[in-house]
Amino acid sequence: MGRKDGFVTINIRRWKKYGHDRAYASDESGTSWGFIDLKTGEMQLKPGAPSSAELSLLMWAAERAQRVTHVQEPSSYEFAPLVDVAPDVDLALNPAGQSAAAKAQEEWAAYSARRPRASKIARFLGLNTPDRSWAVGAAGEREVGGRLEKLASEGWYVLHSVPIGSRGSDIDHLLIGPAGVFCINTKNHSNANVWVSEKVVMVNGQKQPYLRNSRTEGERVSKILTRATGWEIKAQPVIIVMARRYTERSRPADVWIVGRRQTPRAFERLQPIYSSEAVETIYRVARNGAIWG
Repeated sequence: MGRKDGFVTINIRRWKKYGHDRAYASDESGTSWGFIDLKTGEMQLKPGAPSSAELSLLMWAAERAQRVTHVQEPSSYEFAPLVDVAPDVDLALNPAGQSAAAKAQEEWAAYSARRPRASKIARFLGLNTPDRSWAVGAAGEREVGGRLEKLASEGWYVLHSVPIGSRGSDIDHLLIGPAGVFCINTKNHSNANVWVSEKVVMVNGQKQPYLRNSRTEGERVSKILTRATGWEIKAQPVIIVMARRYTERSRPADVWIVGRRQTPRAFERLQPIYSSEAVETIYRVARNGAIWG
């Protein structure tokens, strides 16, 4: 952001790394004038820095502090004792694309057993086989999962291949961080054209149930985490699209559509609604696979 005080332009840049959360002031050329630490309140200004730089830093910190007081977490914490999650139900151990990759292996095993000769020819020539769509989906989830994991340095957590219910369904990625909880569905259509409007998603001209499915997943995740934590948690459904050509006529009101190249930047830009302690608690609860059955 930038401010103009008299004839001086003040640029404010936020920096969050290594446990610090600071806002730096600089002039138009990028020369730093100092910073304010949002955690400790410490302010350091360099000799010769204009008084407007100090004022801008204080105003910026005050504005952010006012926003943070309106978080969605409970006003009074009641953190239940958190025990270590047993390895057999710890979803933090799941790699991205695990469920889709397992489905691909099952489909290939069944196909090669049913048609051993044809399967060998198809694999040699690179032809489509029943496992292909699952394998492509797994590859997309692995790429998106890697992008989402870059948010770890900003205080975010991500769980992959979260099994939900008893019918073999799973959530591709569950992202938990300062800006909230996001239920993410990855759609790998790298060799297809994707068209999006407020009411429908189409792949190569064919309507897909992606919006309806994402809404349903978001509602299920919200109910499960609300029940498990005792807090009212609203999980935002998100579809991350990987496409050869992406056309957006309009955006759905309740489901976010995010491009591959916008990930993870789109989440970094969101305003925080949870403290780090609340994020940690939600993550510790969510990683326990026992709550999702």
